[in-house]
Amino acid sequence: MVAVDDTGLDEDHPAIAMHYRGCLNPPSCTVEDHNYNWWDATGTYPLDPWDGYGHGTFCTGIAVGDDGGANQIGMAPGAQTIHCKNMTDGGAGNDATFMECFQWNLAPWDLNGANPDPAAAPDVVSISWGYWGGGFDLFRDVIDVLQASGIVVVVAAGNEGPGCSTLRSPADYEEVLTVGAVDHTYPYPGETASWSSRGPSTLDPGNFPDVMAPGVGIRSSVPGGTYQGGWTSTAMAAPHVSGLVALMWSACWPMRGDVPVTMSLIQDAASPLTGQAGSSCGGDYTVGPNNDWGYGTIDAVAAVQAAFFWCDGGIFADGFESGDTAAWSVTVP
Repeated sequence: MVAVDDTGLDEDHPAIAMHYRGCLNPPSCTVEDHNYNWWDATGTYPLDPWDGYGHGTFCTGIAVGDDGGANQIGMAPGAQTIHCKNMTDGGAGNDATFMECFQWNLAPWDLNGANPDPAAAPDVVSISWGYWGGGFDLFRDVIDVLQASGIVVVVAAGNEGPGCSTLRSPADYEEVLTVGAVDHTYPYPGETASWSSRGPSTLDPGNFPDVMAPGVGIRSSVPGGTYQGGWTSTAMAAPHVSGLVALMWSACWPMRGDVPVTMSLIQDAASPLTGQAGSSCGGDYTVGPNNDWGYGTIDAVAAVQAAFFWCDGGIFADGFESGDTAAWSVTVP
């Protein structure tokens, strides 16, 4: 279950409708229940999902989108999604709306703002926004509670690179999985986008971002049932990683809720961006991590394989690396 906290959602979009948890009769989704599945912290659309900006619908498509046909746009097309609108149709949010959505993620409540239910909480929260300049510690406590509750928080690094210490908040918190952007028009694993924000964090130790994901020229869903390409930002990179978490937990249900192991396997499975020019913010530039590209670009196949192996008695629990081998059997009923 992927929660996206953003500008809203077109839950009727053909690539999203069947993945929205409020759909009660897939595939038609003519019957919906938005309780526990939609919340508008801006107070603009309290009863029914809406996205007047498009950013939230686009990010949701990257994470879970699939229309069952040619538009397989999402990382985890078998996953479900819920949405908390923390920004207006103009793309503006504030401390209160961002905090309210974090709290809703922990224990979603109904459309009346009552009866919070932690059993309805998502597995991962996808954050494609941030405070410019970084160093803003307001959300740390609630993110700590989310992570302690077994919910992975994935955050876009920001678009203020290539200078060092250009992370937005809360991407500069060590607790979250911070995601920078690579240009996927280059051969895998891509080239670091020049504008992708870099570490180090002004708040916490360690290397930032954690990993990189495609964030240049992305195609996904937009309100009105259509699609657009060409979107570029670390905001597009983050939901790739949110979807990857859902993939891994689908492959290994016992891993669900183990945030440290999940983050570690994603990092270890990443492909280092060794030898790229312009790397100067500190760290290991041979295999990572460092403050330009972290551990490298996500490798979904390797990460899911690592999840399988972890489930199989902890084999390769320290990550799946080149040269590792394993075999397993599957019985299909």
